[in-house]
Amino acid sequence: MIGAALRGLGKTLGSPGLILAAWLLTVLAALPATVALGYSLQQSFGHTLAAEKMAEGFDTGWYGEFSEDARGIERAFDPAISGVGGVLANLEGWADGSIVQISPGLIGLAVVFVLAWALFLGGAIERYAFDDARRGIAGAFAAGGRYWMRFVRLAVLSGVAYYGVYRFHGWLMDRVETRLLDVTEETRAMWTTLAVYAVTALLLVTVRACFDYAKIAIVVEDRKSALLSAVQGAAFVITHPLSTLGLVLVIAFVSAGPLALYVWLRPSVVTPGWGGVIWAVAVGQLWIVARLVLRLTLVAGQTSLYRTASSSPTSSVNRGR
Repeated sequence: MIGAALRGLGKTLGSPGLILAAWLLTVLAALPATVALGYSLQQSFGHTLAAEKMAEGFDTGWYGEFSEDARGIERAFDPAISGVGGVLANLEGWADGSIVQISPGLIGLAVVFVLAWALFLGGAIERYAFDDARRGIAGAFAAGGRYWMRFVRLAVLSGVAYYGVYRFHGWLMDRVETRLLDVTEETRAMWTTLAVYAVTALLLVTVRACFDYAKIAIVVEDRKSALLSAVQGAAFVITHPLSTLGLVLVIAFVSAGPLALYVWLRPSVVTPGWGGVIWAVAVGQLWIVARLVLRLTLVAGQTSLYRTASSSPTSSVNRGR
């Protein structure tokens, strides 16, 4: 799995156009929500002293009033929106399913991003899998168009699987809360809750890995059926559990480095003037790029692992194209 991760990193850094395309997709997807939230905050601040206090740190009084009247996208703004707190909040929301309990507008943007990412991902996998695949951003999207509908059907199937995991998590938490009603020892309650979250996280990682390899099977083997591809992806994870899940853990472990660097470099408050704003934006974008590089490294590493295990051809021409 270490070798697959290193090969994946080499493939990712060798295709800078794909990194640029992934960054553009991320920025464009976040832009509508960013503009809407920025306008709402500007209207709320107005010419009050809250703007000065927020520039110096955080105005809890203003935030209390703002959160009470928050609607839609405004509900996404809270003290944990930046820094390591935001990352941990996202992880918790991913683990218990609360991340989907957001405004309809954000859900719509998320759906659009998933569809666009599916278009991009097919071309990226083909680029990582075959030596003669077309290069460049345009080539990636053109190649991704061939697999897009199959990836969309896979997304629907994965949604059903994720829903099942979250329902199971809810059932487990209900059982745990019932058993802990008369327990006064906080340590026991904490470890029991952590165990439930650990089981849920393992199931979520496994589901994601199964559908990741399903996408790779569609591209590498030119499979037409999304359902059979999902079965193939699950079979590959089951027969290669240490390498497939270990690769995900390796990438997750490595991601701690860029996160620590981001927390260290980001300003606690924005320095007055354009210099402070530019620095804050630059650090934030570097963090996004680092996350995308790691995400693409995982995709490339998984593709390498699948091709090595299945002895698939190295050329798309050999597949009849």
